[in-house]
Amino acid sequence: MNDMSYPRADARLSGLLTQVESLRPLVETHRLAFPEGPDLPRPIAEAFLRAGLAQLWAPAEVNGAELPAPDLLRVVEAVAKLDGSLGWCTGISAVGTRILGLLSEAASRRVTGNKTFGSSGSLLPGGRAVREGDGWRVQGQWHFASFSRYSSLSLLGCIEYEDGSPKILDGNPVTRLVVSRSDGIKVVGNWNATGLRASGSHDIECHDVWVPDDQTSGFSAFQLPRSPGRPLYDIPLVSSAAISCIGVPLGIAAAAIDAFADIARKKVSFLQTASLQEQEIVQLTVGRSKAKLASARAYAHAAVASVWAASLNGTGASIAEQVDLRQACWNAADVARGVVGDMYRMAGIAAAPNDSLLATQFRDIHLVSQHINFADRLLVAPGRVALGMAPGSPVI
Repeated sequence: MNDMSYPRADARLSGLLTQVESLRPLVETHRLAFPEGPDLPRPIAEAFLRAGLAQLWAPAEVNGAELPAPDLLRVVEAVAKLDGSLGWCTGISAVGTRILGLLSEAASRRVTGNKTFGSSGSLLPGGRAVREGDGWRVQGQWHFASFSRYSSLSLLGCIEYEDGSPKILDGNPVTRLVVSRSDGIKVVGNWNATGLRASGSHDIECHDVWVPDDQTSGFSAFQLPRSPGRPLYDIPLVSSAAISCIGVPLGIAAAAIDAFADIARKKVSFLQTASLQEQEIVQLTVGRSKAKLASARAYAHAAVASVWAASLNGTGASIAEQVDLRQACWNAADVARGVVGDMYRMAGIAAAPNDSLLATQFRDIHLVSQHINFADRLLVAPGRVALGMAPGSPVI
């Protein structure tokens, strides 16, 4: 698919946002299940898959949306506003199904079965891959495989082994990404975290799975081959990962403001006669939070749009554009964490119950912020560039 196919995006985005909104009644029905976890409630996961929301970045030839990057941000944001765990699964599955755009059409059809599907797994090399015939024999264990309970595709980062030992090139182990159907993958079922409790980010493992060579790709330093002429699949992997998750904290924070507003209309604090919403300090804090969030959101959307435009015109994102995306990603989580914290504190004891909406959002935003894409240390390369230095890292 070339860039001439993308003008249909407005109608596609509108349809997907309608699908997201159609999930709202189901999410509300199962609201109390989210803070329990460890997986999405099955009715929600099944509706989510049927709506095609787990394959937003899969190629069109296997019934994927092949959604432009700015539109993915809009959809992930909207889903995360319904629930953080569901938003997280949306982004994770999107960036996973994007890998299909780097495989041949035959391999993609084989591994998806040309049906609705979701993706899970880990690029961290938790397994070993041994050459066997015209494929690879794989075994290992991978951590934090979000959406693993409902995924039909598993992405498995492996170290290539040869004669019983890791294959070494230029002093480093040779790594290979394996795309496998999840039939032979076991979900360990050990997800138990402070936030994103329904994201199903369990360990997964396999012991003796064979995959053909065309369902694998060599990769190093988290860089995969790119696909010139197909804008979505020409974006560097690390930039794709940032784009896939940047909307999650923004959606959670927007939902937290709404959740607090609902409390503020009803709650009268101890020794007060007016409701929370009538207190000037509350009004000021909400107004400030809305402004901060709108600013972070504008930065995120602008940075993603710039990377997408560079991919569309075939130049690829510049260092400056990649730096902007990295900074916008960090900023989205940092601002969202502050906004949710302010809403949680102002709600007082009303936010205390484990199953309260604000308590769930408070836990979710802090767990989201622990992810590598939002880590402080990823601002080192942008800082170096701002100081006129080389990035000092192959990954920005």
